[in-house]
Amino acid sequence: MCGKLLDKSAVICDLSAWAYWSTPPIVRDTDIPLSVATSLEGLGMPPRMFSLRRDSSEPEARIRGRLLGDLKGIPLPISVLIGPDAGRRRTRTVAPRKMRIDLSDDDLVDLGAGLYVTSPEATLRHLARRLELGALLMRMYEACGLYAICPGTARARYVVRELVSGGLLDRDVVRSWEHFPAYSEPSGSRVAYADDAPWAPCFKRNGSITDLWKRPPLTRGEALLESIDRVAAPKGVRGLALARRAAEQVLDGSGSPLESRCAILMFTARELGGEGWPRPHLNRIIELDESGRNLSGQRSCVADALLPSLNAIIEVNGEEYHADEWGFAERSGRLHALEGMGYTVFEVIDDHLRDLDKLDDMMSACAMKLGLPFRPRLSDFVVARDALHHQIFS
Repeated sequence: MCGKLLDKSAVICDLSAWAYWSTPPIVRDTDIPLSVATSLEGLGMPPRMFSLRRDSSEPEARIRGRLLGDLKGIPLPISVLIGPDAGRRRTRTVAPRKMRIDLSDDDLVDLGAGLYVTSPEATLRHLARRLELGALLMRMYEACGLYAICPGTARARYVVRELVSGGLLDRDVVRSWEHFPAYSEPSGSRVAYADDAPWAPCFKRNGSITDLWKRPPLTRGEALLESIDRVAAPKGVRGLALARRAAEQVLDGSGSPLESRCAILMFTARELGGEGWPRPHLNRIIELDESGRNLSGQRSCVADALLPSLNAIIEVNGEEYHADEWGFAERSGRLHALEGMGYTVFEVIDDHLRDLDKLDDMMSACAMKLGLPFRPRLSDFVVARDALHHQIFS
């Protein structure tokens, strides 16, 4: 069925599909006028990018007609799966790809007018063909988490600037939207966010907008594994073993890239370069007792990484992504509230994770405080850890 569909349609795939799923809906849905796109004062894009040659393929016609619409977050050329009868000529706007043997109709999301995009699960499965483990894990954590990094194409940046200057992404306006600070309730059930809740950009302390947006999760680790297991011919699909290895390690509910890096280094299996510590709950709500409410001024708080068996919490503090409404501005009272309830809290900062010379010292201190194992730094582990570290920070 999928092959027949591709005979007359186009499917956005690979990193292009990832860019689509990373683009905030408000950015996708805001059209750029052609006059702005082609003017030197606007984007300075050549008019020929929006006109078709006589020999232009049908997929290219579909793509070019939407470069200033819902595809504005995707860098050019856009990777597109095409059927056997379509032309395979690479152009400035389209990079044709052969149809994958592991693709089914369930892996396609209809964007209308004969254009499709691979689902988040299929997209991540396909990215395992081109990414290393750490880079793939970062994208899986993002897809299963509460954030997205808005693509940096000139078209997307232009729309964000226009939305900010027009007041639609004003900081005070965004404050009134539904926020996404937690992944799960104290009971363990997932927080129920509205399907149509707008993605919310984060702001720096000076009020400038960042490329980090908060949103409900695109998928879950369990759904990633189910997608991988549905593939009919695993032995003939390149990258599938790596995709499964990564999906087995990913944790749902990360709140930022820094939280994802911390989780990867601490909780990924030791043979892959992580510490292999017990898997925590990310961004779970903790209800505070009366004393905790008095100390913090809050009825509840959200733990970055909760280890229930140890009654311990790991907090990840990063200036870049926590200096906003979803950060913890009143950390002191919150920390005292949690410690007063019997939790052991260990705080991690960006510099501890980013600097390899400091990483072992931080891990050793965390293990000692929380009662976690800190195993010898044998050569095989150090090689795997350093490779993983490089991949998640590059």
